[in-house]
Amino acid sequence: MQRSDVQQDIQVLADFAFDAYTNRMTIHAWAQRGGLLLTDPTRCDVTIYSASGQTLMTMSSSVPLSDAGKATGVFRIEWNNVTNVLAYGGTYFAKVAILYSGQTYSSVVSYTLRLAVDMTVVRPLLMR
Repeated sequence: MQRSDVQQDIQVLADFAFDAYTNRMTIHAWAQRGGLLLTDPTRCDVTIYSASGQTLMTMSSSVPLSDAGKATGVFRIEWNNVTNVLAYGGTYFAKVAILYSGQTYSSVVSYTLRLAVDMTVVRPLLMR
């Protein structure tokens, strides 16, 4: 079998994790081609939109995570006080853009901010 001369498209992927106890969203974003991480992107921008398309928050990072001094190509962005902007149960969209070799690649993901049932009950009691 011979390898194709056509390069595969670059995909931008992201993972959003909300911690209800700290009210913090941790976003990991990366670009890959053919299932392999691109280890030298230079910037990541994440823009959060409401369901109606209104821009709610924009965050950026120009420092990818490293492992033993070697760049991984994965960006981590931490957003504090999330519920000052987003409401529990709301659905939001995020545009994730990564700058790689002078070109911007992006994708859009959706996210619904949810609390575990027990946290929904416990939080008001803790706030008293």
